[in-house]
Order: sequence, then C-alpha cells, then structure tokens
Amino acid sequence: MSALRFRLDKDRDVRNIWELCNMPLSWVEPTEKKPLGKDYKDLLRGRDFEECKKEIWDSIKGLYSSGIIEAFRTSVEKSWMGLNQEYFSRLEKVTRRSIYTDNFTAYITTVGRCPYNVKDNSFMLSIKRPLLQCLRTSGHELMHLQFSHYFWDEVEAQIGNVKTADLNESLTILLNPEFGDLWLVGDRGYPAHQELRKFISMEWKKNPDFDVLLEKCVEYLKE
Repeated sequence: MSALRFRLDKDRDVRNIWELCNMPLSWVEPTEKKPLGKDYKDLLRGRDFEECKKEIWDSIKGLYSSGIIEAFRTSVEKSWMGLNQEYFSRLEKVTRRSIYTDNFTAYITTVGRCPYNVKDNSFMLSIKRPLLQCLRTSGHELMHLQFSHYFWDEVEAQIGNVKTADLNESLTILLNPEFGDLWLVGDRGYPAHQELRKFISMEWKKNPDFDVLLEKCVEYLKE
C-alpha cells in the first residue's frame, strides 16, 4: 500500500518562500507576510536566490528552533495515518489507475504555497493551515501527482501546457463528492477555474468515469 510521509527540510522551505515571490502562477498572487509586517514579495521579488536565502532563513529559524514545526508535522502525520489506506484506495477507484508509487512525501513549509514535484513524488504542506485543511491539501496534491503521472502528457499533446495545468487544478473538485467525508472541508479552487470546475462536476454526476470525463474536458477546453 502506498504511504504519505511528512518531513522537515528547511532548505526546501527557504526555496519555496523565494519561489512564492519569483515564480507566481497566473491565477494566484503571492501575499505572504514576512515578520514585522513586511511583504515577502516586496523584499524578495526579482532578487537572486543565493543573494537572499540567508535573509529568508533568518526570518523563520525561530519557528524551527521552537519545536512548533515539528509538533505540527507530528500532528498532521498522525491524523493522515488513519486516512492513508482509504484515501489511496479511493484515488485508484476514481482515476481507474493504480497508485504509481509506494512512497510520497509532504515537506512542511512556513508559507501558504504548496507546490508538488513530480520528480520525487512530493509536495509542500503549509503550517499556516488548520489540520483538516492540511488533510484536504494532502489529498489535493496527491491527486495532482496521480494526474501528472498518468494523464498529463496525453492531455498536453491535445490542448497545450497552460490548459492542461488548468485542468489538473480544476479536477480537484472531485475531492468534494468522493473524498469530502475524510476531512469535512471543501476544495474550493481558484476563481479563474470556477467555470471549468462546474463543468467537471456536472459531467461527473452524469457519468463518474474518469477517462470519459477527461475526454469531455479536452473537448470543452478546445472550444
């Protein structure tokens, strides 16, 4: 059975903070606050990572030394353990594909940005979110990884990178009907994806077949 493990990696956290300010997606603007009320984006945008990584670390190292981040990691890990088997079983059923690896990793971050990484089957999980939202976020990012592994290349060949990314982000609306009872908080998505999410929800209600759904979505996005 596949498993999700939770880890601390301060170097990944520091880089994630820098990327939040320098690699924004078109549908989300970084708004994270640095200690003392200054915006990270105002302090870090446009600056080289090597130039400012020590400055970033200095702003968060107190949290690491306090034990708060480790306490958070332990709490969310224990909570996920009770859901792990059921979640992956449902993800296989929904996507009609086996889980492609036995090992996934969630790295804790001190900002709200939670990117996933297909190269090492990992994602970031924010200490700023409540526990139930962290469980939902974990399911959200794992669904992204499953889609990216099995479907991304084929879909991208038909509709391009940007629309494939939009679809991957929007498909997480399926967490609400199929996984919502596991964490009792909804997956709302970004404003830019609401119409596509409504379309996905409507088509899923008609026919809960993931392959058919992707075909419908590709045709919808071609228009």
